[in-house]
Amino acid sequence: MGESKPVATLESLMHEFDVQPTSLVEVFGSVKIVKEVLNGQRKVSQSQAESLVKFFNDHYSGLSLTALDF
Repeated sequence: MGESKPVATLESLMHEFDVQPTSLVEVFGSVKIVKEVLNGQRKVSQSQAESLVKFFNDHYSGLSLTALDF
């Protein structure tokens, strides 16, 4: 079974923009939760998806992500 779309999207963005899990603590609350999401042990909630959109769109110009991407 492959990665879920949200996890694949998040990993791709993290790789492309060299974002470390510690940078996403403001979105998820802890590095542990970031790692659980990346490992598929936890799903991205609607509010986390909206926070991820804000994080990436605000930090990296030219992106036009929406919560549906996560």
